Amino acid sequence: MSLPDIPRDQSKYQCCNNTRFLILAISVILFFFAFGNTLLFNFTIICMHNEYPTLSEKGKEKMVMVEMFTQNEKGLLYSAISIGSLFGALSIPYLVNFIGARRSIVMYAVMSGIATLLSPVMANWGFIPLFIMRVLQGIGGGMTFSCVGYITSAWAPIAASGLFLSWMTVYSQLGLLITMPVAGFFCESSVGWPGVYYVMGGLTLVFCGAFYMVYRDSPRFHRHVSDKELSKIEKSKIGISMEKKAKRPKVPYGAILTDKVILGCMLNAFGNLSGFQIFVQFAPVYMNKVLQLDIKSTGLMSALPYLGCLILRFVIGPASDKLKCVSQLTGVKMYSGISQFTMVICFIVLAAIPPTWRTVAQVAYTAAVLGVSLNAVGFYKATQLCAGPFAAVIMSWFSVINAVVVLILPLIKTLLAAEDRPEQWALIFTINAVVVFITTVIFILTVEVEPRNWTVRGSNNKVSEAPIDA
Repeated sequence: MSLPDIPRDQSKYQCCNNTRFLILAISVILFFFAFGNTLLFNFTIICMHNEYPTLSEKGKEKMVMVEMFTQNEKGLLYSAISIGSLFGALSIPYLVNFIGARRSIVMYAVMSGIATLLSPVMANWGFIPLFIMRVLQGIGGGMTFSCVGYITSAWAPIAASGLFLSWMTVYSQLGLLITMPVAGFFCESSVGWPGVYYVMGGLTLVFCGAFYMVYRDSPRFHRHVSDKELSKIEKSKIGISMEKKAKRPKVPYGAILTDKVILGCMLNAFGNLSGFQIFVQFAPVYMNKVLQLDIKSTGLMSALPYLGCLILRFVIGPASDKLKCVSQLTGVKMYSGISQFTMVICFIVLAAIPPTWRTVAQVAYTAAVLGVSLNAVGFYKATQLCAGPFAAVIMSWFSVINAVVVLILPLIKTLLAAEDRPEQWALIFTINAVVVFITTVIFILTVEVEPRNWTVRGSNNKVSEAPIDA
């Protein structure tokens, strides 16, 4: 069946039929800043001090460094991101339905940029003002998880879903790879830790403008998308809107929430995110307090594994789409198993070794982070394939799960490892190993990749069978 004869406003500049990759690039950059802003505090907390004059034993005045916040306040500031993320994840589907993904994404990202710019001033004002800024950063960062689903559903061809998902999600690796060493540089520089907030906040606002200029909610209404590229994007998709203001299909919440495949994906997301967020939130603290690395080394060692993860994501996405020797289902199970069980082994190693084995700890940390890079072609891809037009809704639920994990982890860390002793961290690593193992086994036993029955019943439109040139 040929493309419907609907008038389209097209430009003569059509990016060699690859406009979708321009959309991919600008989305990744904006999401990097929105996500990276939430990470700055995780590192700068190491060097956030106030100086107070005091008298030495010899009666001479000297300056004493005092941490800006108490342990309880630090725990709440960590959790503030998850509170904001939870609000962002729950509200974004409704906002997208009301004003569209483009405006919603820009609105949340602008909020993140402004909150980041104001954070140094608010920190000097006290705990409550900074807590509010952290919540706003969380709202801005919380939309990234959900909006990966919206953008992928709209712009990725089914045959390239692994590539798009894998490359779209590199924003988290970029955030961890860049923000930690940059924050370490500013902490040690004459500018001080506030400098990294001003740079990140300002660039966030710049790329908000760039994203708004480039992005459109549907390739069908983008002037620089050719008919050939549109045909490639829409081939075999369910529920493509043929009108600009077409009514969105009703989400079959009951069918989704009682589907064992989706429940397995959500459990796997919980296990994966629980393990990953331990490293995201507390790797700098673990390396500085337990392994006794200095601030510069902490920044470098915390970020280095994400370089390998970034490279692996660029390779594994296209590879998963072109892997023909195994079925899609086998591939999803294989990649998920490698990703999650690698993390389990690394947690066990970290729990067992003494803190003086710094090299072994770094290798285990690196291997776990590299394993995480495969999750884009694991439960993410399984969700995209089996949920069809409702994949973005389920991705928003993953964002809620992530927010809940980020909310409870600081509380667990404060409860189990308030003094950052090695044996306390060993307990945290052991608990995470058990959680990741159980949730991965359940996922492997329940996962399927064929579109579920409710994806067709809940859709208003037929499957697009537009011809496609290889």
